[in-house]
Amino acid sequence: MPRWLTQAGLRFRSLFRRERVERELEEELRYHLEREIEERVAAGLTPEEAGLVARRSMGAVAQNMEACRDARRVTFIEHRMQDLRFGLRQLRHHPAFAATAIGMLALGLCATVAIFGFVDAALIRPLPYQDPLRLVTAFGTRPDLAHSQRRG
Repeated sequence: MPRWLTQAGLRFRSLFRRERVERELEEELRYHLEREIEERVAAGLTPEEAGLVARRSMGAVAQNMEACRDARRVTFIEHRMQDLRFGLRQLRHHPAFAATAIGMLALGLCATVAIFGFVDAALIRPLPYQDPLRLVTAFGTRPDLAHSQRRG
């Protein structure tokens, strides 16, 4: 299996099974700390001294966990999801603002669609006729067309 596909699977797992991944990370760091303590005890330290030395040598557990989270490269997506949840919570707590914001977005969207529809029909698409210069209005030929026809 290609490496990028494996990494993508692990990143999706980190996003959607966050509690399980965090629990596994804590277990792994605890395992490494216990192995470090065992090595220090085998070297002749008391279990209490070995625990202190092992914790100092491994550094702060919280910092190690944060470094592991950063290595997964999903913190950007997690932060955006947190921002989205916060925004939705704020909209739920302030319904008047939510209604105003949704109304303004709908109005802006409708205006954009209407203007694009007009520009598309009038300026972008060509007229669906064989010879558009020969079109006439209900009251006769168009003056600008009649003037151009007199020249040619």
